[in-house]
Amino acid sequence: MNCSNASEIDCIAVEDVSYNVDYMEKLEIGIYILCFVVGGPLNVLSLHRSLRAFRQHKAKSQIMLLRISLNVADLITLFVFVPRQIVWLSVYEWYGGEFLCRVCAFFSTFSFYSNSFVIACIAIDRVYGAYNISSLNAHRKAYIRCRTLLAVGWMAAFALSLPQTVIFTVARPSGMGEFMQCSPIWTIVYHEKRYAKGPDFHPSDVAGWKQLEMTYNIVHLLFIFWIPCIIIICSYLTVLLILQGHLSQAPSKSSCFHRRIGLTSSDESRTPTPSRSSLLLHADDSYVQKVLPKESVLFCSGKMELQAENIR
Repeated sequence: MNCSNASEIDCIAVEDVSYNVDYMEKLEIGIYILCFVVGGPLNVLSLHRSLRAFRQHKAKSQIMLLRISLNVADLITLFVFVPRQIVWLSVYEWYGGEFLCRVCAFFSTFSFYSNSFVIACIAIDRVYGAYNISSLNAHRKAYIRCRTLLAVGWMAAFALSLPQTVIFTVARPSGMGEFMQCSPIWTIVYHEKRYAKGPDFHPSDVAGWKQLEMTYNIVHLLFIFWIPCIIIICSYLTVLLILQGHLSQAPSKSSCFHRRIGLTSSDESRTPTPSRSSLLLHADDSYVQKVLPKESVLFCSGKMELQAENIR
């Protein structure tokens, strides 16, 4: 590097911060490239098929809506976060300018928030699905519910990612020549304080910034991992309890009544005005007589159990 227009300390610092990619970083770059090359086309294909199926079906499926949302979140991760990490690990310097720095910082966090929140929405939807398993209007309500859940999830991901556009900025650290980096503001403050005070620097000089960084990181981890994780675990435990309740109630609610197959004309004449269910049962008589004419057959359905006795 030409140091004719730089101070001696700047040139020494630039030489000290020369960056070489080591083995572990090469491995990480390789993994990112593999995810981008393989995952990118597969997710695009999956999104295309999901959108086509969603448009073709008149009855909108909440499962398909959740799948499309998860596809979009994955694509943001693959086409924004992954390329940024590959470039940054390769050169360890930022060349994209201020605007791109803030945009990439926003979408890198937004992709992880959206992934976590969509998966949490899927878990919550499973709870409602298990609870309303016997409801005739469950399908229509499920689609409306999923749209609401996803809207809340995407808006929350957007709102929680906005601080990234303020926290991250492009800086040229003192003592590093023309070296530029897209960094959070507290990292820049640490470096500038340490560079300005030299041997007199004390950690208490940046105690306030340290506290701010810790608070932000705790909130970030809570919303990006721990809260969605707790929601997912509690949701599927609730599903198991609901299904266990359905299974335990089924035997106690069943009851049986007897019905003879092959009514004679005299039997039919004594039969009162038939209900819709008795007409349906009577329509099946000929089929049962052909298949099992002289055997005892047991029919069970929900709270009723039909027993067809031998015809003598």
